[in-house]
Amino acid sequence: MKRLILTAACLIVFITTINFAQTPAFYLKKGTWIETLSASREALAKEEKEKVSNFKLIAGQWYLTGPFISEPGKSFEQKFPPEDNGNLSAVYGDKKWEPRPEWNDGIVIALPPTGNADYYIQKNLNANRDTTITGYFGSDDGINVWLNGKNILSRNVDRACQPNQDNAELKLTKGDNRLLIKINNNQGGTGFYFSTIGKDPKDLIWDLIEKDFTKMSDFLEIAWTRGDNIWKNNTDYNHILEGSKKDNFWEMGETGPCGP
Repeated sequence: MKRLILTAACLIVFITTINFAQTPAFYLKKGTWIETLSASREALAKEEKEKVSNFKLIAGQWYLTGPFISEPGKSFEQKFPPEDNGNLSAVYGDKKWEPRPEWNDGIVIALPPTGNADYYIQKNLNANRDTTITGYFGSDDGINVWLNGKNILSRNVDRACQPNQDNAELKLTKGDNRLLIKINNNQGGTGFYFSTIGKDPKDLIWDLIEKDFTKMSDFLEIAWTRGDNIWKNNTDYNHILEGSKKDNFWEMGETGPCGP
């Protein structure tokens, strides 16, 4: 039992260090974790229904320009010409936009390792109507993202690139939308990640619940319930009945939960 409590405590410390760039709109924190789970899953179901209604997104191929060499230690804040003129026909001295049709979304893309340098990457997102979706990003090292000229993400970090390190709302207008990404590299390898398909939002709700409800009693209940996968599929919330402690035949015994 001591080993279980120690392990749980260590997991709590880990969970509270997870970075959530933006809390999704469907996550509705309530007084208890079960109320939060119910409200958030219901809000997610409504959001997903609205998003899939006649929406179509066509993502163009990637284009790359760079590297632009910066002063040591200033690659994140130093500004280069693609930020003012991202036209694909633009030429910046000996640099121009090069197509990268082999790059696919949803995987980490390695860039040539150049220290104290910035790369710029862009693609077109064509939407058949105005809508807002979520973009998921990763970077080695720092990242700036603009959508239609507006900065929507800025992270000055020193890290290896992994999927879903950051997220940002992509407020798309009907027609073409230019997504421009700046990756700054301090030293060593560098790369980026982008996708419009992030972590399963149902799992994200659980992650946020684990982050927000860290009492030992909550943590154990959350761990057991999440492990049972009883909330994995969509649920008709009209069929959920509120209960109390006397309705729950499970109780904590000397070595863990006990029931009939």
